Amino acid sequence: TLLILAARIGDVALAQIALGGSEIAQVDDHGWAALHYAATQADGALAGVLLAAGADPTQPTRKRHTAARTPFPKGATAKDIARALGVTAVLERLA
Repeated sequence: TLLILAARIGDVALAQIALGGSEIAQVDDHGWAALHYAATQADGALAGVLLAAGADPTQPTRKRHTAARTPFPKGATAKDIARALGVTAVLERLA
């Protein structure tokens, strides 16, 4: 979806546009939702937008997937992903 693409590339403005027509919990072929990808972004702004729109921080990934050269198991949450990558800005928003 456009929302997942926006999250994958870290585009906050595009994510805000996409929120109007996307299911926030929808996952892609890798089993990841937009918030999972947002957890890989350094500044945390995108995660904040998604959380404000109702993204579930406890939603688990549905498949094993590698992001930012780090493998994540099925069942990882956005917090697990941010913690593994050391993305403190996202961790602060998920606290």
